[in-house]
Amino acid sequence: MRVIDQLSEVEGDRKNPEIQEFVDMMVQLGNFVNKMDKSVDLIVKADENWLFNSIFKLIR
Repeated sequence: MRVIDQLSEVEGDRKNPEIQEFVDMMVQLGNFVNKMDKSVDLIVKADENWLFNSIFKLIR
């Protein structure tokens, strides 16, 4: 994520369409990565809860 942040801070003329497109793409990529990170965290937590509940049922 830090690399994407650094890449989005590219130096140059922000009015240049190529630079602006690159910066916009890095921002969109950063947003996507953040959403995927949150989704993976939710899946891992759900999987942990499922495993804990399964083990708890076996112990009963």
